[in-house]
Amino acid sequence: MTEHGHVEELTQRAHNGDIIAAQRLVDLLIDQDRTDEAVALLRLYTDVSQWQGLAKLASTLARQGQIDEAIGLLRPHASAIPVLAIQVAKLLAGQGRVDEALHVVSMHADADPIKNFPSALTLADLLVEHNRFDELNQRADNGDLCASERLAEALIEHGRIEEVAQRANNADIFATMQLADVLVNQGSADDAIALLTPLAHSGITPAVVRLADLLATHDRVEDAIAMLRLNVDSSRPDSARYLIDLLLKYDRVNDLAAEEAAGTSGAVDALRGTQPRPS
Repeated sequence: MTEHGHVEELTQRAHNGDIIAAQRLVDLLIDQDRTDEAVALLRLYTDVSQWQGLAKLASTLARQGQIDEAIGLLRPHASAIPVLAIQVAKLLAGQGRVDEALHVVSMHADADPIKNFPSALTLADLLVEHNRFDELNQRADNGDLCASERLAEALIEHGRIEEVAQRANNADIFATMQLADVLVNQGSADDAIALLTPLAHSGITPAVVRLADLLATHDRVEDAIAMLRLNVDSSRPDSARYLIDLLLKYDRVNDLAAEEAAGTSGAVDALRGTQPRPS
């Protein structure tokens, strides 16, 4: 099909309500600097039942500098559709309307931070970007994991190590992980290992993996394997993959064979990869 025929087909489908065809046609029009035609087409898709078209129209208008119109299109639907809430929150924040942005996105983040993880992450990012550390700290203290992670990262970036250490002492997982990295960079790997060990023994997989890596790189491969093996036995997510990766990295073929015999996921393929290919 020629390009002209392709555009004609997309145009017909787009005007018959095919949102996917409309989005593809809009991209083509924008690439050809026919933005006004793209906007006109997208205005056919402002019904909230086809929110993808609404989002595309808003982003196209925003790129043209029509921020207020983009916000006006999105905001009435932000309370019902988290994706649109994130989009309008970013537009609001870009206009300096930070309090409004936080309010819009927090509705979804507070309602269900697990289901609405992107909203919770956007909220935490906005708080960091606008130096709202008191609010970020409060959310972290109230159990917001996205806030905890972003707060620990931001404190490190600002050199506020004592505050990170204080949060680590209060069993903040992300602060503990960040502080361990600081200790390693300072040449205090043993202190980092001691810091991570209680967290790893409690079954927090990122801490287990980080601790195992530290142990292995400091000539304690057996301890690293034992730590990961304990995690596999506890059926922690992805733990088998981390164990197999470590065994491969250190060429522990006999241990791989033992994992194969134990039925550890991934061991068969990993062991096969260690076998010499027939000439």
